[in-house]
Amino acid sequence: MSHDKISDDQDFKNQLVAELSYIGGKNVKLVVKRIMSKLFCDNLLSSYSYTGKKGKDKFSTLSVCSVVFGKNYYIQIYYYI
Repeated sequence: MSHDKISDDQDFKNQLVAELSYIGGKNVKLVVKRIMSKLFCDNLLSSYSYTGKKGKDKFSTLSVCSVVFGKNYYIQIYYYI
């Protein structure tokens, strides 16, 4: 059983996704980096890797992972000419 706001409150998750959908960038890597910097501090992320390698915790099992990497929102990619 999960005990976090993202899993337990669909309205909150939808609001978070809507807010993060305004973050854009010139490529997907930059957009994900910007989203991660809005949600987390570097200190916290240093103890995680996506799959839990090198003895770190698994980011992929966190509810917030589906918000960051999910297909729930449109990522705005800006191409500069």
